[in-house]
Amino acid sequence: MTQKKYDGGAQSRKAHAQYRFEDIYPARMLASIPKQGIIMDIGTGVGRDAVAMHDRAKGNLLVIGIDPDEANYRKAVATYPDKDIVLCRDWNDVAHVKRNSQIAYLVGEVQKLPEPPSKLKADFINCSAVLMFLPLDEHDVFLKGLQRLTKPYSDIFLRFRTEMLKDSMTKTDPAHLSRQCLNAGFTIDVMPRFPDPPPSNRDFKWHDYLMTAIPK
Repeated sequence: MTQKKYDGGAQSRKAHAQYRFEDIYPARMLASIPKQGIIMDIGTGVGRDAVAMHDRAKGNLLVIGIDPDEANYRKAVATYPDKDIVLCRDWNDVAHVKRNSQIAYLVGEVQKLPEPPSKLKADFINCSAVLMFLPLDEHDVFLKGLQRLTKPYSDIFLRFRTEMLKDSMTKTDPAHLSRQCLNAGFTIDVMPRFPDPPPSNRDFKWHDYLMTAIPK
């Protein structure tokens, strides 16, 4: 039984990796991703978004994937064998990752990570489909953690959904979340609702925020 579950997950990861980045996210979000600097991908999982952003590199770019589960690092390496994905356990490890040619995979939780050195703070953060896996009482500290990771006036793309949730997922109230984002030090631009793309054959509707970090 365990083997069947594993095989199904592997097939799902392969299908997940085949999505075109342009089909998954709105054009305005894609236009906000810099091609140089520091980019972070929160909840990296098997690495699809981190790899897609790395492939857009036009110079001095470092992509940092952050995920609490080290097993996902191994899945990312298996899913993208042609990419040099480096396991990192702290910011010192990240600092030694080679820009452009490597992707950093930092194992940790945003809520618990210490503030990175200023040279490793993000110019852009992608945080897609993470909030629904966190308890409501952790959302405040999670958002403040995002603020610690970000350079002043840099953008964060925050995506979550409020319907078709599994029993283990958390339902987020958009109005309450907006207040939490403002309290954490972000301005918010609520983007038009974006449908889940084919070939998933699902009917998810995403809530997309493009937030800007404001210095306190």
